[in-house]
Parts: sequence; C-alpha cells; structure tokens
Amino acid sequence: MSDPRKRIYRITRCIWLGPYASLERGEALRAAGISHILNVGEAPSVLAAEDGQIREVTWRPVLDLERIPDKIAIDCITHLHRMVCEPRANIYVHCIAGQNRSPTIVWLYLIACGSQPEIAKNMIVRRA
Repeated sequence: MSDPRKRIYRITRCIWLGPYASLERGEALRAAGISHILNVGEAPSVLAAEDGQIREVTWRPVLDLERIPDKIAIDCITHLHRMVCEPRANIYVHCIAGQNRSPTIVWLYLIACGSQPEIAKNMIVRRA
C-alpha cells in the first residue's frame, strides 16, 4: 500500500483530488504533474507556486460540514474552470481530509459542465 501522506486521486484527465497539499504530499503532486492547486480547506496552503511545475496555488476557504453558500460554490467552480482551461493544466483540489469539501466542489464542477449528478458522484467515488 502506498504512503497515505502521498495518496492523490485522478478524477478526470486534468482534475485530481485528495487531502491537504502538505509538504510531504508535494513530492507526489509534482510526480503526478500537478500544475495548479485549489485549496478549499479552512487552513491556508503551505505549498506555493514555484518556478517550473506548480504555476498557481489558490485558496478559497469553505467551512467543513456546512452547506456551501452559492456565492462561494460559484467562486470555487469559476476558479477551477479557469485553471482547467489553461494549457497542460493538472489541478489538485483539496481540503484537509479530501472527503467532504473538495469532492463536493469537484462534483459541483462536473455538474456545471453537464454531467448528471449521480454519474458525477459515481465517478468521484469510484476513483477516490
């Protein structure tokens, strides 16, 4: 079994999901070709954009175990879409555990792109 501190999950061709982008997980993110990080957790990012591979780290805090307000959800989806549209983008979406907020944002994004809610949910559950 791989080291859980380095475990990340590919959901689509360019969207990845998982727990907090810690310094320990940074190695796995770089190995996966991650170019953008969208942090939807309550804690600020410890990884930063660097010369080379990780081009952007964006923090959009979302409270855990609460309904995501529409304005915040739309903001997160808008940032994720902008990142997805960049050339050669691989985006890592994370919160603290990668089990509530970040999968919800990815799910909402997939629905906004035209996926049926149940199909989007099953894609995330199967791959993560």
